[in-house]
Amino acid sequence: YKRQEYMGACSECYGNTAAMCQTCSPTYMSFDGACVRCNNIKGMYLKSESQCTEICGDGIRLTRKLECDDGNNEDFDGCSRDCKIGTGFRCSGGSPNSRDECYISTPPTVYMRYDGKNDIKDNQMTIILTFQRQMKPLNTLSVDVEVLETDSSNYKWEVKNDTSDSNHIEISFTYLNDLQNKTVKVSLDPYYHMDIFNNSIPGPIYAVLPEYVEQKVNLAQMSSGGQKAVSAVFAASIPS
Repeated sequence: YKRQEYMGACSECYGNTAAMCQTCSPTYMSFDGACVRCNNIKGMYLKSESQCTEICGDGIRLTRKLECDDGNNEDFDGCSRDCKIGTGFRCSGGSPNSRDECYISTPPTVYMRYDGKNDIKDNQMTIILTFQRQMKPLNTLSVDVEVLETDSSNYKWEVKNDTSDSNHIEISFTYLNDLQNKTVKVSLDPYYHMDIFNNSIPGPIYAVLPEYVEQKVNLAQMSSGGQKAVSAVFAASIPS
């Protein structure tokens, strides 16, 4: 191989023209059949003096070094801020002239847990629903809660948060009797609760209330009704 020292663009070549370069110098990139200075190629930049790097988030994809590029640096939309494809997503269409389109067709996962700050004296607790995928902004909170095989007169509930945070729902729960090992059923209206890809929760969310442990308080000072505190987080499930 001959070295094109006079050009500085090619480190290995098989001829004496720029188009006959086999390996470009670190600050150059093979583009349209020739070694071109990195900063002169749309979509590339010189990260250091010896590293030609593709721009992430500009909406074009030149190499396989980026898994995707949807034209922004946001997470939760299928292509992350560092241009990696999100779990469960598919992205396609990225080219030197177009951005990637990312999509997903599976429903978002819902996690349901207890807030650790429960009011023991008043037999209250807070159930928190969290969605692992970005949800659409809410105009209306449409939620229904039921404790199965339990008289509804033994408990009451209300949604605590407003529509400003669509990725979290807090439900205040007040109970008269110990609900240990009872199953909670939470239903979300699929018309309102959808992720940014228009996938809704396919059905009610079920979870078994965990075991309770007695607190180190004077039980004689507490009214009757099995007032105990939540001691664990529980997993929610959606029937297939």
